[in-house]
Amino acid sequence: HGHPWTNTLLAPHNPQPTTLPTYPFQRRHYWITTTPQKTKTPTDDSFWTAVENADLETLTTALNLQPPQQQSLNDLLPALTTWHQTHLTQSTIDKWRYRISWKRLPGQSSPNVSNLRLFIITDPRNPEQEKLTERLIQHLTTQGAETTLIEVTRHDLDRVTLGDLLNSALAHEQPKAAGANSERISVILSLLPLNEQPYIQDPRLPTGFAATVALTQALQDSQITAPMWTITQGAVSESPAHPVQALVWGLGRVAALEHPHHWGGLIDLPDSLDDRTLNHLCSALTNTAGEDQLAIRPSGLHARRLARAPRKNPLREWRPRDTALITGGTGALGIHLARWLARNGARHIVLTSRRGAQGNPSVNDLTAELHELGTDVKVIACDMADRAAVAELIQEIDAPDSPLRVVIHAAGVNKEAPLAQSTLDDMAAVLSGKALGARNLAEVLNPGSLDALIFFSSISGVWGAGHQSPYAAGNAYLNALAQHCRANGLPAHAIAWGPWAGGGMATDAASVEEKLRSQGLPTMAPDLALAALEQALDEDQPFMTVADIDWERFAPTFTLTRPSPLLAELPEAQPTPQSAEPDSTESKDSALAQRMNGLSQRDQERLLLELIQTHAATVLGHASPESIKPDRSFKSLGFESLTSVELRNQLAATSGMKLPATLIFDHPTPAALSTFLRSTVTSADANTTRSVLVQLQELDAATSQAAYTDDEHRAITEELQRILTRMQQQNSAPEESPTYDDLHTATDDELFSILDNEFNN
Repeated sequence: HGHPWTNTLLAPHNPQPTTLPTYPFQRRHYWITTTPQKTKTPTDDSFWTAVENADLETLTTALNLQPPQQQSLNDLLPALTTWHQTHLTQSTIDKWRYRISWKRLPGQSSPNVSNLRLFIITDPRNPEQEKLTERLIQHLTTQGAETTLIEVTRHDLDRVTLGDLLNSALAHEQPKAAGANSERISVILSLLPLNEQPYIQDPRLPTGFAATVALTQALQDSQITAPMWTITQGAVSESPAHPVQALVWGLGRVAALEHPHHWGGLIDLPDSLDDRTLNHLCSALTNTAGEDQLAIRPSGLHARRLARAPRKNPLREWRPRDTALITGGTGALGIHLARWLARNGARHIVLTSRRGAQGNPSVNDLTAELHELGTDVKVIACDMADRAAVAELIQEIDAPDSPLRVVIHAAGVNKEAPLAQSTLDDMAAVLSGKALGARNLAEVLNPGSLDALIFFSSISGVWGAGHQSPYAAGNAYLNALAQHCRANGLPAHAIAWGPWAGGGMATDAASVEEKLRSQGLPTMAPDLALAALEQALDEDQPFMTVADIDWERFAPTFTLTRPSPLLAELPEAQPTPQSAEPDSTESKDSALAQRMNGLSQRDQERLLLELIQTHAATVLGHASPESIKPDRSFKSLGFESLTSVELRNQLAATSGMKLPATLIFDHPTPAALSTFLRSTVTSADANTTRSVLVQLQELDAATSQAAYTDDEHRAITEELQRILTRMQQQNSAPEESPTYDDLHTATDDELFSILDNEFNN
């Protein structure tokens, strides 16, 4: 019984009231909640390929069209082709777009730090840092933590001096006797990044950043096992007040990859501190979830996350106008950008590099090409790290009749080396053009006439990259600087790019592109990357990451030595059941255990070593397993993170065993790995034997306490006798073969028997 319209609708069906059940009943949902994906068939492929190629003849045949219909298709085909190409481009770009988000973590009203022994490293020459240090020590001590202050006062501290300072402090603070303090956990807490003053030995670097580099290296050099947490203030957020401190965030992401056991994490504090904020800091230091990139804000403790960046409605149709400047403009990337600006309406384009036109002779051809499009091109030499030179450059090209509207900062070099082997001069050389150049531009540009300041950043600054600590630091700074500029009225954008193809932000060498692809980083076609840039500018995005990531390949390698909560919000980056790190042992029934069953220890070791050598040679592409020497380290053989994962996966698949992800790192030579595998299998065998004995003991107890009929007793006895007979037959000793010691007395038949046994094994 309901509204009149429902009664009218249901009347023809003669509905009758139904009594509801009196028990709780389950509800089943029958609605389709997702649209099933249509399986793509070869016919689909051929049809859309014909559309993409505007192949009228193939489409006419496929659709079986008559002549009058063919003309209609001919008129429609250009629009259909354009639609299809646009759809393909957009779907590709959608997969490349990422953003950074901050996930609020559950807070603790009164976190327990009483089990911590904190070594707080500070620079007393910075008055603001001194105030923060006093407040921090007072709060931590009140909460029960043990604190030791280590003051860095020398201007020329290097890794050796810092290492001695740390070793001395930690040795002095070791408890002398067992007690409550003996269970404290040592943690190093560095406030050094808060000093933004130029480093006296090299003004190109901030003092806090230079000190953090040396401190990180000192920890790696020493025997100290305490992890280091690094404090910044206002380095990361939507509008960071102190973007220069973001250099340390880029450095720290690389340190986490290269030195996972020494690096603790990064914590960013707000500008103002109160007891609530300091409680959140205590929560960060005691977190057990592995979070290592944290920001404390008035709303609580937040963890950094990488997330997809869905498309937004465009706020405008951005187009360049008047004059545009491209730093690093004479390289391959600059040439791509110059063509793009010219096609979209820039009247004047200025390309700069340290060497000017001498840096790339092909720039002359580009100049002629763009002149035909109606764009004037000028090439000027300029060192972007020189603030006076940058100011002079801007004054020269920012003409009243054609104001400077667009600046694309693409200058920068990379120098790959492990963090432990990088010098401060290496750091400064990489940061000069990229970081100092960006800062100089932000300081001298006129925000009143500027349409866009676009920083070309890199994914190395978003999540780190091995052997790229200065490059990652510089790019992290660019990302923070763009957001800082936004908050201060400058229309800045930072795009953190994955590798470009065609000589863009990667190299055009086929071997390098193939290596990147094998690591899960396929290079992006420049035309599609530029389309993604246009879209970000149309949406007025301050910061975005654009990269083609094959997560199935990239994530296992990236998280090989250290989990990364940064990727926790990306389902495609999570380990599958096959790739998740499993237990290190499995049952005796593994394939490898079956092959080893009955072999002598020597033959087991030989079998395992041959197995490892064969798969190692396959992974490295060697022609023969003989090139894999038993006592040579996997690292010297050429194994890296990706190939280490591949070898572990092959051994796991062949053996049927579950093996840890760090297998190759934990057992660095084929000989060491074979020893581990043998001990793993024999340990599993021993566990199985113990399990059988326990079951026999339980059976003995059960049969001694129960009463059986004659038939039941006879059946049980026969079954036990059958099992015993089978075991005796399996373990009956074979005829003993002559040993090598008996060779001088062996007959011809015995000698052939020895040779047969030896080579057949």
